[in-house]
Amino acid sequence: MKKSKILRGGIAFLLPIAILIVIFAMKGIHPFGNNSVITGDLKNQYLAITSYYKHNFFNIHKLLYSSSLAIGGNFFSVLTYYVIFPINILSLFFSTEQLPNFFLINILFNVGLTSLIMYHYLGHSVVVDKISKQLFGKNNQYWSTSIIVSTIYSLSSFYRAYWQSVMWFNVIAYLPLVLLGLEYLIFDKNKNPMYYWLPLLVILIGNYYIGAMILIFLAMMTVIYGFFKANKLQEYLKVNLKVLFYTGMTLLGSAFVMVPSWLSQKEVSQEKYQFSTDKIFVFRKIFGSLIDYNQPKGMEPILYTSLLTVIAIVAFFLSRKVILKLKLLFAGLIGFLFLSSWIKGLYMIWHVFTMPNGFYQRESYIIDFVLMVVAYYGINLLLQSKLLPVISYLFLNMMIVVYYKLGYLDSHVFKMDLAILFGIVAAIYLSKVSNKFRYMMALIVILEILYSYQNTLTMDTSAKYDSYVKYVSENKKVLQKLRNDNGYRISSTVQLNENDPLLFNYAGVSTYVSQQPTSLTDYLSLLGYYQKHSWIRWSNFNGGSTEGINRLLSLKYILVPNKALMQESWQYGSMPTKDNTPQLVDYKKINGTKNIEIYKNDNVLPIGFATKYDGGFINLKYDTGEDFFNNLNDIFEGGFGIKRMYQKVNLTKEKVKTQEVIYSMNVQEGNLYLYIPSNRWIMDELGNMDIIFNGKHITKAFGDNSTGENGIINLGKANNITENKLILKGNNIQNISPIVTVEKRKKLDELIKVPKVTNVIQNGNAISFNAKQIKNNMTVNLPYDEGWKVYVDGKKLKTYKSMGGFIGFDKGTGTKVVMKYTVSGLKQALFVSSISVIILIFMSLKGVKIKKYGKKE
Repeated sequence: MKKSKILRGGIAFLLPIAILIVIFAMKGIHPFGNNSVITGDLKNQYLAITSYYKHNFFNIHKLLYSSSLAIGGNFFSVLTYYVIFPINILSLFFSTEQLPNFFLINILFNVGLTSLIMYHYLGHSVVVDKISKQLFGKNNQYWSTSIIVSTIYSLSSFYRAYWQSVMWFNVIAYLPLVLLGLEYLIFDKNKNPMYYWLPLLVILIGNYYIGAMILIFLAMMTVIYGFFKANKLQEYLKVNLKVLFYTGMTLLGSAFVMVPSWLSQKEVSQEKYQFSTDKIFVFRKIFGSLIDYNQPKGMEPILYTSLLTVIAIVAFFLSRKVILKLKLLFAGLIGFLFLSSWIKGLYMIWHVFTMPNGFYQRESYIIDFVLMVVAYYGINLLLQSKLLPVISYLFLNMMIVVYYKLGYLDSHVFKMDLAILFGIVAAIYLSKVSNKFRYMMALIVILEILYSYQNTLTMDTSAKYDSYVKYVSENKKVLQKLRNDNGYRISSTVQLNENDPLLFNYAGVSTYVSQQPTSLTDYLSLLGYYQKHSWIRWSNFNGGSTEGINRLLSLKYILVPNKALMQESWQYGSMPTKDNTPQLVDYKKINGTKNIEIYKNDNVLPIGFATKYDGGFINLKYDTGEDFFNNLNDIFEGGFGIKRMYQKVNLTKEKVKTQEVIYSMNVQEGNLYLYIPSNRWIMDELGNMDIIFNGKHITKAFGDNSTGENGIINLGKANNITENKLILKGNNIQNISPIVTVEKRKKLDELIKVPKVTNVIQNGNAISFNAKQIKNNMTVNLPYDEGWKVYVDGKKLKTYKSMGGFIGFDKGTGTKVVMKYTVSGLKQALFVSSISVIILIFMSLKGVKIKKYGKKE
């Protein structure tokens, strides 16, 4: 018996994995081809974050604070959202080049674990067992149905749509297990409460966002289960208080993750909650999302699993065996879940009282779970009834035909639905002749899953494996030469995406994580790098800003990959720089590699330097439609006393055509920069724009290169012999007002004289340096954050916001400066978590002791 249970569990785990491997082979995913599982935000964010995590796994300092997040930031909140789940430790055994293979394993493991835990739930659930006895007159032993249902659930369209979000599925798998624990807590006194609080703790720590959704669902189920358990109000309250105690203690147990993450997330602008009856989608599309494998095509829930699920649900509600009370209960639960995904005020609650940024209907897996449980009963009813399969088939067929006739269903999908349904019903009747034919039903479902994946899973945006490997290996070679230069930053004119600094573990100026404070994104945009339009939350080197700003941010090294490597980055296809001719005015070429040149500027400021005391009163206004250079002048004057670092150049229109404007300007000396004001709330209003200066193609801005140049554009040095000419080419250039400024050499060189720090040692949340050359006020070019504590010769100092966004302090005459960063709320939350987990363990062990020795009266 034990061997058969293990065998069945093994089938439940391995079957969806085998199906997914076949799908990967069909789609040419490595090792079956040159595609990869790296797509969407797995390509934009998760892979780079995992690379940084594995590089710094044994360095707690860099897991608390990272100089690879933009110009520096709290990494702990990134760690807790993306990579805290234990499976990510396996990434340590993969090189950065091999990380796509790690994610392949992660994705396969997720689908197998999801199926196995669902199978376990169906076989051990108190509620499922009780309902099965009512319906079928015996214990819950339909293991073959359980395997079919668990396989369908694990390979649902929700998984197909969002598998890239591996950190979600790492914990979504535990949903049935924690619900099982809740059932034990309410219905079975002999079961240890650890069955409830331990999986819940794993979920909340593994991904607090998904954990919040599951908590909402558990609250709903507690209310429902409480009514079934209690006959009196007093008993009902007792049940709810018991669940509330263990849930509350578990929440406190996860406080070391929840509290710092919440405090960090507060720094990111989000839509504020306000109850609204606005509709998220057209409600009739609910049915379409159940029967159409091409759905969703809008904002409706992602519900397609299998047509077997749908006909089984229909059978459940049509069956006479199911009492009315049970039908009303499940109809009410499903109806409320549908409603909560439809009404904006309820929908936002699922997403922690805000609107999600992309990846809509993230709560769909909870609806899928409830539907699959109902389908489990329905399948068994279909297998045991003579007329029910025909009645259910005819009823569902009629609904599909009506939906098709109303024009809501594609003709190809319509025909496939009818064919699959007929095959399922035929298999059901054949299984009545012999149990062997039950496998035929499973085979039809597997073929249906394969067909749906084949027709909907596109690899167009998949990162090409060979291109990724080549790009990474070439960058690793060149970065080995620059590893030990503390206190300075690196950037590249070609990037896979904004997270290259995380991918390669270096200090840069770009990043893309959901936890980046809005104020930091705005500040870097204001400094002239990538311009944040509307909802955008990332920062980008973007070809650099002005020479003065590059020096201010310690950009000592710039990597310049050749055209071939740029094309490899295009094959990766995640916000690559598509067209950018570097203007390296003050950078000198040093020894690089065959494919990547290194340029170095010895005149940049290090991480710390002397500044005037500005008291944090520099008033900077970020507006993409304004002249940014006024802000830059305020920064240099407020910080260094350098007035009018940037002076506006008068432009004369020489020739105006429909798609081309030529400007001339009289300027004899200095570095010239272009900025094109644009509407902050419209992403691509300008379209493609070619920029040519003195006959040289500079870049293609906006449009197709919207993730490349769109900030301050370096035109290069002014021509002191002939008149300088600027040409703009594009479809929407007639009404723009370009701004060109000149950066005078004498004013720029004043930065060379600024007293600087020496002997910099920078290790995540711990920084030290010698500030002997600096008297009194100085600035460290990390984002201002109250988590930083500064000590000079052992004495703690007060800090202030300097130059509009950096850390400033008066060091007096001291020499040795030590800076330490503390994650807000972490220390206190760790204490609370420790005490709470100890209490939970004590309560669980106490329960074991009472059962073992008997309760004393």
